[in-house]
Amino acid sequence: MMKITEIKRWAKDWGYTIIKDKGDEENGDPVQYYWSKDDDPSVTGVAPSVSKVATAVYNHMTNNKWVEYQKQYAENKDIKNFSVSDY
Repeated sequence: MMKITEIKRWAKDWGYTIIKDKGDEENGDPVQYYWSKDDDPSVTGVAPSVSKVATAVYNHMTNNKWVEYQKQYAENKDIKNFSVSDY
């Protein structure tokens, strides 16, 4: 399980900042993770989970080199989780 403190430290080492916004808990607002590139304020994003913010930062760092692989992996993961006993 990824912890936001570890991801924030990793991102900071590579020149990114991640901010966790808990939202308004009384209204049931979801947690959001905002990220930005320290030396380029136009590079920003928002993600709904720790894993997705880590993926977004990594994809920016690598110029989206592994996005297709990530999609294929997710599709294959879903297939592997399929079981005849599910029916």
